[in-house]
Amino acid sequence: MIIAGLSFTLVSLYITYAVHKKKASLLLALFCIAGLTMLIRCFYTVNFETGADASIWLASARSTFFSNNPLWWLLNSNEGRPLTVAPLLILPLLGLPLNYFTADLLGLIFFIASFCITALLIAKYTGQQMAGWLLVLPLFAVLATASHVDFFSYNSEAPSLFQITVSLWLLYIICQKPTRFWYPLALGLLLGSLPFIKFQNAPAGLIIGLFAIGYCWKNRKIKMMLIITTGALLPSVLVGIYFALHNEWQSFLNDYFANYYYYAYTLQSSADSFLHRYSPRRILAFIIRPTDTIILTIAGTISIGILLYLTLIKKKLNYTVLFTFLFFIANLYAVVQSGWNSVHYLIYLWIPAILLVTSLHKAVMPFKKITNYTPHAVLSVIVLQIIANSYNYRTPENKQSPDDYAIANAIQQLTKPSDKIHIWGYADRLYVMAERPMGMRLCNNWWIVMPGPAQDYRTKEWIDDIEKSRPKIIVDNALRIDPHHIQFNAVTLNDVPQIAKYMQQHYIAKDTIHGAVMYERIISEQ
Repeated sequence: MIIAGLSFTLVSLYITYAVHKKKASLLLALFCIAGLTMLIRCFYTVNFETGADASIWLASARSTFFSNNPLWWLLNSNEGRPLTVAPLLILPLLGLPLNYFTADLLGLIFFIASFCITALLIAKYTGQQMAGWLLVLPLFAVLATASHVDFFSYNSEAPSLFQITVSLWLLYIICQKPTRFWYPLALGLLLGSLPFIKFQNAPAGLIIGLFAIGYCWKNRKIKMMLIITTGALLPSVLVGIYFALHNEWQSFLNDYFANYYYYAYTLQSSADSFLHRYSPRRILAFIIRPTDTIILTIAGTISIGILLYLTLIKKKLNYTVLFTFLFFIANLYAVVQSGWNSVHYLIYLWIPAILLVTSLHKAVMPFKKITNYTPHAVLSVIVLQIIANSYNYRTPENKQSPDDYAIANAIQQLTKPSDKIHIWGYADRLYVMAERPMGMRLCNNWWIVMPGPAQDYRTKEWIDDIEKSRPKIIVDNALRIDPHHIQFNAVTLNDVPQIAKYMQQHYIAKDTIHGAVMYERIISEQ
């Protein structure tokens, strides 16, 4: 990582000089730094599970791609996040394997594209290519040199960030000049589909949507307002109709709305009290927790504080400042609401913070007046962060134990590549390691084990799905010593009466491998 950090620093210095002296365009600069970032990350990206969520998306993608009914699997097999999984389907279409390495690189491409769009947007807004370069360069520095696996394991934040930045670009275009109808339509569709990547995107999408509608109303562009609104409602309407036509309306409500409500707005998943979730101490501790971004976080916080103070005392508050401030607050709310201190949530704050700094800076002082000294300050902060990341570099820990490989190998021996399997417990990585599709819509038994009003429905759903797909193998991983979520260790297949009864009628225990019980479907029912 020291060599990578030094390489990134030297190249950044050279490109900054070239952009400052107008010897290189912003597009060329972004192309070069994106290529370098991609190259560096390729050396540090691993092909094993570094984040448990990535296994869910990979398992869902495999089940969708190799299914006779791919649309059903795409909409049902990923806890209400079909647009997190959909990009992964590109990999097998290109002849690439569905594994952790390729998925993480795809996420990296989303991040790079998001940063490039942000840089171009800032350059357009400020009229200064140097501003776009300097304000986004810190994000590339983190992307190239950070080692916290939670930042880079493929997750919903990668496509979310890309779709949000594209939405911001469309909003900027709509507000700048007359546009054809497909611009507001595209904006509406993107905003309306954000919850289908992750419901956590809803606050950011609402702010963008409300400001877009506010702009249309202020300028009497009623037709454009109706197009945006229609586009925003269309994804939910179409998906809802699909579920209703398949008699799955309750599943639609559970997967796309109730799950997030219980996860984020109750104490069912997180015991963190609501008072503590919003306490300044907890928020500050959470934000500065990862050392991979701590210097940039401190520098950004100080910059926002000073610029916000100057904006207020000089009475320079304007429409753009108000938008970027509320956009930042909406994302901060989304990050802290659930009570979970998951580091990958913090990715939602990166671009909103940069945009807030940009709008505040332009409000109190023109960018063209500060380009002579700003590069030194920005580059100094970046170098300090790169040094910290090099010093604190952590090699990704492979939690896929020899037992995991033994279980995955046993699954492969007992099944064909097209045979469906089901893993009971929290070991979604076994789907990826065994390279077998899922036998029911849920990767694991979280929503069956966790108490709640949907628990009985989820149990019935499990039995119905298993009966329809009849997976050849079911693996009960609940009692096995597992480095991941130990809260699942208390409940086995036999501890849920309805499921235990079904298993006794249709499956027989085949073997026990390192604590995982392998059940095989009765031959006459296969």
